[in-house]
Amino acid sequence: MTISRIMIFLSATLFFGCSSIKTINTDLKPILITDLDNMAEEYGKRLNGEGLLIKFDKGDVLPVEVTSQLPFATLESGDNQLVFSQTTFVFLSREGAFISPDGNRFAPVYDGRAIKKLYPAKQGTVSIGFAITRDEGARLKTDVSLQ
Repeated sequence: MTISRIMIFLSATLFFGCSSIKTINTDLKPILITDLDNMAEEYGKRLNGEGLLIKFDKGDVLPVEVTSQLPFATLESGDNQLVFSQTTFVFLSREGAFISPDGNRFAPVYDGRAIKKLYPAKQGTVSIGFAITRDEGARLKTDVSLQ
């Protein structure tokens, strides 16, 4: 699974699961987003071994590819970007994908309750809507938020 697909998986599954924050004591040196493309094969090996710790700094931009194959339509990816608003750590291993604001306490990406504990929020929403305007025409709108 690529980094962009992991992040979309994070967004899509943010609100399900039980709450389980875990401490991951790792001596791994965090990999910066700027280093990911140059050493993809090595990182693939690490992912299957000790794991991979990626650090995203505030302002880092990660291209997002969203695709969908439905019985009635397909979704073609556009030029979406995920822009980090704070330093964020992602730990990837055979056990799964985990996210952290500090590089020590991690929440599984599928565990919305644990993520809300690490990134204080009162509510989370996922909405899908359909809108029609004269200027933009018809469009499908989606929104994922944690506030």
